[in-house]
Amino acid sequence: TFAMALFAMGVVAAPVIGPILGGWLTDSFSWRWIFLINLPLGVVAVLLINIFIEDPPYMKKGVGSIDYIGFSLMAIGLGFLQLVLDKGQEVDWFQTTWLCWASALVVISLFAFVFWELRQKSPIINLRIFKDRNFSVGMIVVLMVGLIIYGVNTRLTFYYQTVLNYSAYLGGLIIGPSGIGTMTAALMIGTVLAKVNEKTSFLLGLSCLALANAMLTNINLQVSHTSMVIPVLLNGVGLGLTFISVATMAVGTLDNKDVGNGTGLFNLMRNIGGSVGIALSSTVIANMGQVHQSHLASHLTIFDPVYQQVLLREGHSKDPLIYQELIRQAAVLSYIDCFTLFGMIAAGCMFTVFLFRPPRYKGTVMAH
Repeated sequence: TFAMALFAMGVVAAPVIGPILGGWLTDSFSWRWIFLINLPLGVVAVLLINIFIEDPPYMKKGVGSIDYIGFSLMAIGLGFLQLVLDKGQEVDWFQTTWLCWASALVVISLFAFVFWELRQKSPIINLRIFKDRNFSVGMIVVLMVGLIIYGVNTRLTFYYQTVLNYSAYLGGLIIGPSGIGTMTAALMIGTVLAKVNEKTSFLLGLSCLALANAMLTNINLQVSHTSMVIPVLLNGVGLGLTFISVATMAVGTLDNKDVGNGTGLFNLMRNIGGSVGIALSSTVIANMGQVHQSHLASHLTIFDPVYQQVLLREGHSKDPLIYQELIRQAAVLSYIDCFTLFGMIAAGCMFTVFLFRPPRYKGTVMAH
């Protein structure tokens, strides 16, 4: 569990550090450095892998030829899935022909990948481990957790930058307490699991996530960055507890030889969840923003008492400013809808706790 906690610190804290570092690079240098910074970091990562990472003996025995067909099908499917999720909102989703073809290619490639992998003696990914109930349920939960991680952090940063006109660095700094919360959860997880089991820790983490998003629905146009510290910190604690608990339960019932494969799939689902979360939140904010604009605009009439008072006090010369304020108010309401949705997803995931079996900690995979 301690090893999983350390692993989670890097996995979950990274989406928090990214916007802060990216915002600083954008404000201090150029947005291009957001991508250029990955070059030296990638080189360092490769060097560290070569120095410190090695396969255990039971994995070396099973090394065979690379499944190039399976790898190609997976790369095509996931690559076009990312394209669909990234560009869907921009092109009005399935109203665009090329997006429909790209979506069809995603479905065909991934179905072909599954069919191919199940027929191979040495598949690039052993999909048979999905027979393990804990692992299958864990994949669904981590998809939702990834959705919440990236969805909340991205939307909160965007809210401060686009609605409240914060700089990129300050917008990223808003979610800094989330990283502190995650690290705190990782450090305390050993003590927590010594007193309660993984299921209780899992429910506690999801409760923190649901409560944090409920608190975020109190945002308005006068909200300060300091007033967001508690919900963002609570969000980080919830992410840490949930991620570590679900990872422990999902992988804890697998055989040693399947742990590496399971961990890779676990992280893949988290990343896919992040892409879905960003796409989903963008769609919710765009669509609900239009709904709220239409509703609020219905009050900009001479028959509305409040609007009559504004006209008497300011005159028609202020109409453009009034409409600009209406757009901002509609944006606030759409962000509230988005955080409400994330809170409901966190609360809904609590019911999956009944599907998990207690981890058996086979071999030396996990140990208290």
